[in-house]
Amino acid sequence: MPDLTDSSAPGPPRAEASGPPFPADHVGSLPRRGAGPGAWEPVTDDPAAAKATLRAGFLARRVARPENERAAAADAIADVLVARLTGVRTLAAFVPDPTEPGHGRIPAAFAGLGARVLLPVVPAQGRQLDWAVDTGRHEPGRFGLMEPGGPRLDATAIGAADVVVVPALVVDRAGIRLGRGGGYYDRALVHARPDALLVTLAFDDEVVDELPAEEHDRPVDAVVTPSGWLDLPGRSR
Repeated sequence: MPDLTDSSAPGPPRAEASGPPFPADHVGSLPRRGAGPGAWEPVTDDPAAAKATLRAGFLARRVARPENERAAAADAIADVLVARLTGVRTLAAFVPDPTEPGHGRIPAAFAGLGARVLLPVVPAQGRQLDWAVDTGRHEPGRFGLMEPGGPRLDATAIGAADVVVVPALVVDRAGIRLGRGGGYYDRALVHARPDALLVTLAFDDEVVDELPAEEHDRPVDAVVTPSGWLDLPGRSR
């Protein structure tokens, strides 16, 4: 389930990115331009425009990522999450699509936690996520996204979660995350508990030094990559 963070970009959640991935010397930093290495300057001072540029590049790189790398990452991320979330009573998570970290292992791996797991349901209209308890049975919903087949709960159900696992395309070391541009999780996290632990998932090369931030961005507290769990400043930044 990709996050659609920037409400200025209305399209469907799984819109494919066009264009080539970022070159190797851009990994771990914002895309920049200049006369050559060491002479990079920000493409724009407008956070929304900078996010759009980043979004296209990171989406393209995800699409191009080899299947064996995705599978190995999913195994590693699932193992770390289950180990770190032992004892959680209620967990809100999502069903990763084939390009996202955790696909094929999450949310099934959470069954070992013995927790109540809530998964998002994209409504037929609007951008406010509903929720449902995961029973292990998933079916395609709006935009073809997989969602739980049980009774629907409203947007406030996420408020019961001790931990919220949110999607991202890229996250920085201050906890700012970039989603796919539709604002679904911006709206959802309004209903999360103030003390809920916010965790995102990423491939190792999707953790960068700094991202453009806007007033509505709510930072996450940790990111899980194939290399492990990384605590971030989150709300204390």
